[in-house]
Amino acid sequence: MEPDQLLNDYYHTFYPPAGQNVLYDLRKSFHVDTPMFEKGVDQMTLSFREGQRSVVLWILLTLESAINPEEVQTHSTEQPQEGQ
Repeated sequence: MEPDQLLNDYYHTFYPPAGQNVLYDLRKSFHVDTPMFEKGVDQMTLSFREGQRSVVLWILLTLESAINPEEVQTHSTEQPQEGQ
């Protein structure tokens, strides 16, 4: 698959309202915008969480290549509106 086509596919997957809802949930669920560290959490758990987080960060970086970075930041960090 050509790189331009792949970027286009990422755009069409995550830019529509449903994709933004999924992206918001991924950010929230996998500690992108919150601390991963909690008192008493073992090193293996922290490593696992970092692996999850890195996948979401990779998706976000790929989207920045496909659309305006400000749009990615604005849309993906806002909580989705009801009914979207």
